[in-house]
Amino acid sequence: MGKMDKNRIYELLSPGIFLFSNRNIPRFSPRATKVLFDIVLKHFGTELDTVYDPMCGNGISACTLQAIFSDSIDTILASDITDTGVAVTGHNLNMITAPEWINYRIHMLETQGDPKSERALRHRIKCAELYRDEYQPGVQPTEQKVFKADVFNPNAKVLKFGSIDLIMTDPPYSRECVWDRDEGDVPDNPVIDFLDSMKPFLSGRGAFALMFDRGVPLEFPGYDLVRREDLKKRDGYLLVPRN
Repeated sequence: MGKMDKNRIYELLSPGIFLFSNRNIPRFSPRATKVLFDIVLKHFGTELDTVYDPMCGNGISACTLQAIFSDSIDTILASDITDTGVAVTGHNLNMITAPEWINYRIHMLETQGDPKSERALRHRIKCAELYRDEYQPGVQPTEQKVFKADVFNPNAKVLKFGSIDLIMTDPPYSRECVWDRDEGDVPDNPVIDFLDSMKPFLSGRGAFALMFDRGVPLEFPGYDLVRREDLKKRDGYLLVPRN
């Protein structure tokens, strides 16, 4: 960590403070990402070469990993099925490491204002300046790539088989909801279909770190549960393919 309060970083990285927020994406928790990745590091016992979020949304998980764990990851990959998700994630990752992107964001906030209140605007600008001045200098840039992809039809031009140590994400179908299968091509068990479509890209020691709403009935046939962690309103799962 840098000089700032370890707990303050979670507020600074929350979407809608200074990082861009896609309003169609649920607010992701930087704190939950940190707790789950700490478990991952204990499991691996070493640094990770490549971490991939295939449903990046706002990019908050990737930004949290870049900001807090840049000394433990060589490469961060992120993808989304939407152009907006790809664009927002790319902009947010740039702000994590580049002062000029933070400065441009501050300029945007000063120019556009905040529809909530002048007080909210000052708070957002103060958070951006705080991150830039006190924390960003200690962040080591990792290799990054953000691209468009469908998890059920992975982008083989970008991803290489057996190359990813950790796939870490918050799947949209992990939230408690009722799917209308007449309105879209939704698999009977989208969680397992997702795991199976991503499994070939895992390295020999590869694992999944996933977040789910508490109370959602889950089964992972073909995968071993290494750890389940209470993340307050969510549950975190560390899974490995069964040999």
